[in-house]
Parts: sequence; C-alpha cells; structure tokens
Amino acid sequence: MKKLLATVLALALCLSLPAGCSQPAQQTSQPSQSPRTSQAAAEEPYYVAIVAPFTGDNAMYGEFIYHGVMTKVNQVNEAGGINGRKIVVDQYDDKGDSTESATIAQKICDENKYLFVFSSFASGASISSGEVYRKNNMLHFVPTASHANCSVAGGTSWAMSLQADIEYYLLGKALVEDLSGKKIALIHLNADNGFIIRDAVVKGVEEAGGEVVISESYINGQVRDFTSILTKVKAADPDVVCMCVQYADTSAMLIQRAQIGFDDSVIWCVNNDNFVDTFLTSAGEAAEGVYCESIWSCFSSDEDIVKFRARYNDMWDGEEPSPYSVQPYEAMCMMVDALEQGIDTTQGLQDYMTDLGYWDGETMAGEFGENQRLVRDRVYMHIVKDGVFEAVE
Repeated sequence: MKKLLATVLALALCLSLPAGCSQPAQQTSQPSQSPRTSQAAAEEPYYVAIVAPFTGDNAMYGEFIYHGVMTKVNQVNEAGGINGRKIVVDQYDDKGDSTESATIAQKICDENKYLFVFSSFASGASISSGEVYRKNNMLHFVPTASHANCSVAGGTSWAMSLQADIEYYLLGKALVEDLSGKKIALIHLNADNGFIIRDAVVKGVEEAGGEVVISESYINGQVRDFTSILTKVKAADPDVVCMCVQYADTSAMLIQRAQIGFDDSVIWCVNNDNFVDTFLTSAGEAAEGVYCESIWSCFSSDEDIVKFRARYNDMWDGEEPSPYSVQPYEAMCMMVDALEQGIDTTQGLQDYMTDLGYWDGETMAGEFGENQRLVRDRVYMHIVKDGVFEAVE
C-alpha cells in the first residue's frame, strides 16, 4: 500500500504525551554459528522464533501471527531463499501467560541462533518477554499488542499495532463522525488496558461533539450473564453502544440484548478484537447489522492489498487476513528487505530498524514514532451483512 497522511506522527505525539494450520510444537533445528554476533556460514538458514499462544483461549490469535509471518517466509523460501539461504521459523507456545513468555524468551536468547523474534499476542506477555529480550540485546517484534509499554525508545522491541490510546481515540471519533452517534454507551474490561481504552474513547467522542452517557466495566472471565450491565446501558438511552472486549463476550452480549428490549434504532459497534470470522460464527444472527472497527481492512481496493489477500486466502484455505496476521507479515517483510541487503546479524538488523523511519509496505504504511511503534492515521469501519463483513465506505 502506498498511502499515508503526513499528519500521523503529529497525532501520535500529541496523544502519547498524556498517556488452524500451525502446529504448536517447536521445530527441531541444527545449531548455527551465533548469527546474533557474527555472520553465519553461507549454507546455514536464517532462524526466526515466534512466541505466541498456540493453545488455550487465545490460540486463534497465535495462528494469525504464525500465518502472517509464514505467508512471507513461504514466498521467500519457494523462490529459493535469500542468496540461497532459507528461513526457518521455530514456534514456542507461551499459552498467553506472561511468566511462561518470559521463561521462553530467556531460552530463546540462550540458544544464540535466532536473528529476531516475534512475541507475543497480548500486552502482558509482550512486555514481560520484551524485558528479557532487551537485557539480551535481542531484536523483538511485538506483532499485535497495543499497550504503550510494549516498546520504548532506545529498546530492542518494535511494535506493529496501533497504540491503544491512539486506536481508541480514533474509534471514539468514528462513533460520532461515521456512525452519527451523539449519546455513546461504552462497555470495557475492568483492567489497566480497559481504562486506557475508556479514556481514549471518551476523548475522541467528546472532541467529535458527542457524549459518553454511560461506561460499564467488568472483570475478564468473571461474567457470563451480561443482562444486568445491558439493563444499565439501556437506561442511559444511548444511540450507539460500543463494546471494546473480545468476541466471546461481545457475542454473548449481542445474543442477550434481546432479553432487554433495546430499540431497533440503537447502533451496535464492536472493536478490532472482533474483526475475525470466529466472532461471526459465535454471535450468529445476532451479529447482523453490527458495526466492527478495525485498524486494517482486507477489503481495500488497493492493488497490492488485493494481491496479498488472494495469496493469503490461497495459502490458508480461504482464511481472511486480519490485522493480527498483516502486522507480523509486514514486520517479516522489513526483515527480508534487510537480509536481502546483506544485513544478517541481530545488531545490524536493530540498526536497520533504527534507521528505517517511514515504511511503505505492501499492505500498510507508516512511520515508527519515538517509542518504536508503527503509527497510522485512521481506523476502518465494517458492517456485518448476510453473515460476512463488508467495508463501510
């Protein structure tokens, strides 16, 4: 994709001031000549590690990350590799657990064969493992997590997702400007990231001329019956209800709202975490007409994205690419670009990232800000029609 507004960085700096194809088993690889410190033998492959939840509740997201990386890796290897050297990807399952992710991170660093690593899906695991990678000077991509502490200036971690306060500020504006909302109800988790989301949405809504009339939160995993929350939401008389939680809970709320008797004019919107086919399956008919925000859209008419989408669909049995797969894909593209230039040590790749600045990629473009996070300028709206997502122009 070849487009990005120049105002992105200014927005990012302003907002940051206050604030199933894969297998979980690790591949077996032969030891190499310490590519982190010296150029490996010419016949050795390039070794890359992916740490993500390949089992447990978030295994779906681990697969997305794996699919994104492997879409580029397979393309390179099928073309003969880079100067005759293939790329070998080893998988590690952290189950989404922060302690497990940090333990795996130390093991990866001790292996002394990996050029760089992707870790992990959620912010907690990405932060805990990132501290280990920083201490060991290991280049670390945060493919999906949005917490501000996942990457810091001068560190070894580079984050590909929009920072939470930026994404949800943009979502707040979209609720008013794109969905014509004036009175917004917000449902989020009772957790640090949930309150970051709340504050950012409120800021965006208010700047766009709307009002958050109610904000309800709950502890993740402790609520299955959402009727009491939904009853409070109805009493606030919103014209838009925005649910910033994962698909299992949004699906339950959408199904349970029928018991409360919301007016048909109320617009329902879910966040980027729900922009997956699993949400459509889980919510079923209750998802019909629901809007979904995303930080990237596979429905773009951009020629490069159209080609990428077709290649991804073909490689992964019709699965649609999501932000969870595209962001690691673009990170892998950056590394392929560096390797093709002969940069094949961890320190060299870290220097490459430091000097990169603006990235004009195949599926997304952006500039790395001061906190080493790829910044973009917008979110995308979709609507569920006949059981599938459609772009809202």
